[in-house]
Amino acid sequence: MLLGAYVLMFVVPIAEILIIYGHLPVPVVVIDSVLLTIALPLTGRIGEFWKSPLAKPWIAMLAMMCLAAVAGTYPRLSVTFIAQDALRFHVLPFYVVGIACTTRRVRHLMKWIAAGGVLLLVLCAAFGKVAEGRFALAQTSLSNPNDLAFSLLYAMASLTLLAFSRSVTGKLLWFATFPACIYYVLKTGSRSNFITLIVMGVVAFLLSPRGVRMAMLVVTPLMLLLVTPFIPSETLHRLTLIVSDPTSARVEHGLAGAVGSQAARIELQERAIDLTLHHPLLGVGALMFENGVEEMVRARLGVKSGWQGAHNTYLEISAENGIPALIFYVWTLWLCGVLNYRAYKVCKREPSMAENLPQSLCLVLTTVAFAVGVLFSNSAYDLHADVLVAITAANSLAIGSELAAARRALESQPA
Repeated sequence: MLLGAYVLMFVVPIAEILIIYGHLPVPVVVIDSVLLTIALPLTGRIGEFWKSPLAKPWIAMLAMMCLAAVAGTYPRLSVTFIAQDALRFHVLPFYVVGIACTTRRVRHLMKWIAAGGVLLLVLCAAFGKVAEGRFALAQTSLSNPNDLAFSLLYAMASLTLLAFSRSVTGKLLWFATFPACIYYVLKTGSRSNFITLIVMGVVAFLLSPRGVRMAMLVVTPLMLLLVTPFIPSETLHRLTLIVSDPTSARVEHGLAGAVGSQAARIELQERAIDLTLHHPLLGVGALMFENGVEEMVRARLGVKSGWQGAHNTYLEISAENGIPALIFYVWTLWLCGVLNYRAYKVCKREPSMAENLPQSLCLVLTTVAFAVGVLFSNSAYDLHADVLVAITAANSLAIGSELAAARRALESQPA
């Protein structure tokens, strides 16, 4: 229960919500972390994460970030930040793998993430505001519409567990929350997360059984017809900029800001590549992207840079921590995809593992949501990555252990 609540707080900013909306300045994350730190050694599995293929690239990436912070343009800030991130968040896989040692416990944690998704929807309904045609949760870390859409999609992958629930209540909850997630994602006007939503839908379609595919072909258009009328027309026009001519969009719908944002992102990514090539080994240090770009632009053009992030996590990693750190980051995400897909195939093939098929499918979708979503965001130190790595490692190890136990039991039976 402690671990489930802790994971939920990685996905939903509970501490902020308690302070801003509940006026309760309670350090719930710190309290839960201390209790888990006391409990973890008692499990006798404190180093179990090292058995996962994810451990080496995950820790190697942290090592490169530490070196980059020390050698960066402002070590005092970068080192402090990376040290806090390492001690408080980057160690989450050790907690999750050490405690969630069975597939049932992994499923329990994913239900907590699904509960976080439901909580996000409640917060959207209660406190969400539309500003300049875009929906967000004001005064929180989800005040950026792109970040809110990303969090909703990440949680929506775990909410898919409800579709496989044996209880009528669980299935009804899924039918209520799924269209609500799509509605709020579209309402944010986030073009990047709209692309992520489409990719997740394609992957879900390809991996689902034939009957589910037919249902998706029928339900998806109906759901879009149901949700679209409630989306502001300006927001819908913004989403169509992905495929329409930006010039005509600017003239017809007054979306100059959206068109300018699209062009600005391309320029920022070009600058991120340039900054990476100037500091290929260790980058400029954590949180120093804006400073590095400012110095580079001033030296070349004699003007201000605009002080913005890279809007691409992969480029943010390479610019701030170097190409080796980017390699370990991509390696980690690749392994998450491989391990979750293998777990899905094993559960589909082995009758004894059939119960774990839904959670493995959900983890495949979670990996897709994260890997595609960070292409368009500044999420180099995002806590969703810690949760993805932790639960992927725990699920993979638990399925491997239980499958081996089932085979041993089968072999021990008389012929």
